[in-house]
Amino acid sequence: MECILADLDMDAVWAEADERERRVFVANLLAWIKVFPDHLEVKVVGSPPINVLLSEVGLKVPENVGVGGPT
Repeated sequence: MECILADLDMDAVWAEADERERRVFVANLLAWIKVFPDHLEVKVVGSPPINVLLSEVGLKVPENVGVGGPT
């Protein structure tokens, strides 16, 4: 199984998939996404969670984020 996945051309699979198939693929890949005020915590199945800054995915960090809440 590992060698099949290692040889899989994900760009080609993604390009051929329709929207429903892409959603199923992503749903099976991700265990969870937790949303925090300044970042996302993403857990991919079989790996430790990673923190993703909002700016890394093209989102703006709200200006009122900080210790103690908005000012």
